[in-house]
Amino acid sequence: MKINEQSLREKGWSEEEIAHAQKIVGKAHENKQPTHKHLEKAMYWFLFIIIIGIGIGGAFLIEPFLLYLKPAGAHILIGIVGLVFGTFAGIVVKDIEDLEKHHHLAVSVIIPIVAIISSIIMSKQVRTAAQEIGRTVELHPFALAVVSSICILLPYGIFIWLEEKKRK
Repeated sequence: MKINEQSLREKGWSEEEIAHAQKIVGKAHENKQPTHKHLEKAMYWFLFIIIIGIGIGGAFLIEPFLLYLKPAGAHILIGIVGLVFGTFAGIVVKDIEDLEKHHHLAVSVIIPIVAIISSIIMSKQVRTAAQEIGRTVELHPFALAVVSSICILLPYGIFIWLEEKKRK
């Protein structure tokens, strides 16, 4: 559990009370069972893998729509899906306590890589399907990947920024 000192001060807590609360929370954290700490880390990675799986699944579910959209419409659709997915991922990850900087870095690096790979695969599959039905589709995998990555990371970045702002 994290203690927001500023929030407690605004509620009228004295510095002694805040220090006492921090001491209690610190002791509780130190006294956690090692298996509990490992379980928390395992839960983080399990949720992270599920989030990536949902992102990949969502990317492939929108393929039929990309067959009939112009490039601007495809980018808007990818952006909306990315924002929704990024918001979901941000909510899940920010609610896990005791995340360290390397956990946030993993999210910030791995999710765009997955977005790039899934965008390349998705655009190739859409082109192949379009050829089979006699259509031409002008999707650029890199452009889709950039839009997707930015829209996925934007809500997550906002969550992290708000958390940092709350701590100060």
